[in-house]
Amino acid sequence: MKPLISISLLTVSFLILSFSPANFIAPALRKVVLDIGHGGKDPGTLGVSNTMEKDVAFKVATQLGSILETQMPDLIRRYTRYTDDLIPLAERARIANKEGADLFISIHANASANPAIIGTETYIAGLSSTRESIETAMRENRAIAHEKNKKVYQDFNANSNIDFIMAANRQNIIREKSLQMAQFVEYNFGARTINRNSRGVKSADFIVLYKTGMPSILVEIGYLSNSEEEKYLNSEEGIYETASALYRAIRDYKEYIEK
Repeated sequence: MKPLISISLLTVSFLILSFSPANFIAPALRKVVLDIGHGGKDPGTLGVSNTMEKDVAFKVATQLGSILETQMPDLIRRYTRYTDDLIPLAERARIANKEGADLFISIHANASANPAIIGTETYIAGLSSTRESIETAMRENRAIAHEKNKKVYQDFNANSNIDFIMAANRQNIIREKSLQMAQFVEYNFGARTINRNSRGVKSADFIVLYKTGMPSILVEIGYLSNSEEEKYLNSEEGIYETASALYRAIRDYKEYIEK
């Protein structure tokens, strides 16, 4: 009599996803993909003075690219968009995967119903642990409403515990390095940038992180719903300081993984 072997679909999926080639992490930082949030007819969140998230993200990301070009010339840099175009969330992740990136950084700006809230937050993929994290993920994921092809997201159901578990399992191997990078980002914002308030590292169910196959983070560089922070993020000083903090985090992460 043949023994009965029972294995759940979830277990099979976990094994397939965990050991896929995309999840093996190179012990070096050779290429980074900078994902510029929103774009085109999707402006993202709007500030007190109608500053558009897509514009702030673009300025900071391109400034970061310029700093990296000077300070880390051997590091290959790619953007998910070079102009004011709407790039689907799944396409952003596909670009990073196709490029064989060693690090993926998605740059965004935040908003809150409470105008007093300020500060930076850095997210890694995982279960949303707070109401604010859930609201932030829902707001950024709403970008798919502007996309024509929504079938690519049929495997992601933000209301399904099974999908949450699948996403967590897929990210398990790279979670440690994503977390380390996120900690470097918040350290450089909170401890090494004047007048910046770090709100810490968090996890949430961002589609763009769920689809990537390398250490990945999403950075909320500040709250446009706060008039002072909006003004700061629109200034040359604010753009440069924000980009510089992200550069230092990338530099620290490179040193960390290549030791």
